[in-house]
Amino acid sequence: MLKRICCAVLFIVGAAHAQQPAAPVRTFGNRCTICHGTDGNGSDRAPALLGFVAAHSDADIATLVRTGRLDKGMPRFDFSDDEMKALVAHLRGLVSGDIAAAPRAARALRSTGVFQSHQVSLSLTDGRKLEGTLMSETAFSATLLTSDGKFHSLIHDGNVYRERPLEPKEDWANYDGSFSANRYSSLKEINVNNVQRLLPAWVFPVPGARQLEVTPVVLDGVMYLTGPNTAYALDAATGQQIWSFSTPRAPGLLSTAAGGANRGVAISGDRVFMITDNAHLLALDRRTGKKLWYATMGDTKDGYSATAAPLAIGDLVLSGVAGGEQGARGFVDAYSVASGERAWRFYTVPARGEKGSETWIGNALEHGCGATWLTGSYDPSLETVYWAVGNPCPDYNGDERKGDNLYTASVVALDGKTGKLKWYFQFTPHDLYDWDSVAPMLLVDETWQGQPRKLLLHGDPNGFFFVIDRRMGNC
Repeated sequence: MLKRICCAVLFIVGAAHAQQPAAPVRTFGNRCTICHGTDGNGSDRAPALLGFVAAHSDADIATLVRTGRLDKGMPRFDFSDDEMKALVAHLRGLVSGDIAAAPRAARALRSTGVFQSHQVSLSLTDGRKLEGTLMSETAFSATLLTSDGKFHSLIHDGNVYRERPLEPKEDWANYDGSFSANRYSSLKEINVNNVQRLLPAWVFPVPGARQLEVTPVVLDGVMYLTGPNTAYALDAATGQQIWSFSTPRAPGLLSTAAGGANRGVAISGDRVFMITDNAHLLALDRRTGKKLWYATMGDTKDGYSATAAPLAIGDLVLSGVAGGEQGARGFVDAYSVASGERAWRFYTVPARGEKGSETWIGNALEHGCGATWLTGSYDPSLETVYWAVGNPCPDYNGDERKGDNLYTASVVALDGKTGKLKWYFQFTPHDLYDWDSVAPMLLVDETWQGQPRKLLLHGDPNGFFFVIDRRMGNC
């Protein structure tokens, strides 16, 4: 059976045209080099192909290109006859050596099939020298990590390099772009007048991903993204992999996490944080991808799993859990960025006898669900975290959970330092329709009825749009 290939794709705006532009001519340079290298000797993404070219006919090559090898990560390419003729001629030229070779250093490294980072001193076009760890290199570009922890995106310019300008630049520093969860970028280079001319700049296949729900985080020119129990750091300008991390998938999961869903990372200082399908929180070195610590949030035997991107605030990193359909009791956790020690936990379903448990009349309380599988919002000025809570269980039968079933189908406002509940707002009391409220909680400062207000905006699956005072929790 052929596997679906999921990729991270970066788009750029093409040159201006008076009319809709024709499809660009596809060549070895803009379709094949990203994986096989400019000289066909392979890279860390794909093997060398010159041996295959030398041993097969033009027709065999055309069949492979047009059919693809989806089980190996190679997509199909519907090259026209003219494009295929030019492609095969180029490949034959690479085999015979008639085409100029790639820079010797890059070629030697790629010929091993695996790029090995190493210490180098590189000369720049402006006369400077950059010393550090070469994290990736192709015939066209390189990524260098200097001792100050900064990544430099470089372009080959003859025998030297020039540093790629980062402007215009705006970091996308967490899952929602900012603590306010508004997913808004102030950059104006892409607009209604040129968006139709977007063209792919590079493609990064994510191995083993049947689906991608990740929002990439971009910081200082490096893109961080996740797949199923994997994390990658890429040069955002070229798509070249800087490092990767992976850990085995957990067997026997039944939730969305079993399909490989993972929504991304959080970053704090020199650390990258991700969750695994079996509800572990990991801290990785931002420069190398090395695992620094892990914390177990929940046990799969109790129905726990996880898919959310963590949220880093100050010296804490927060995460919620999935597994509501498996009866897991929802919570939000906070851990020390430095050590991984748990600082606090807030359960979204109270234990029997605790405040709020009186809203659960019957026997469903111990498995009341209230999953927290989406990243929360944060207001630094109020030091308050806003986290969305899922539906109660059983989903559609409320006979054993009479009452409002707090704090399911709600937003909870928590003290960022202690996890103490400040207030809550329940969007659907005693939900009988799986209208869980796990959707973004947008934070805005606007004038309302003539007064400046700190507001929380939320569109709920129950069909209503809510505007809430995020200081007090009232509409």
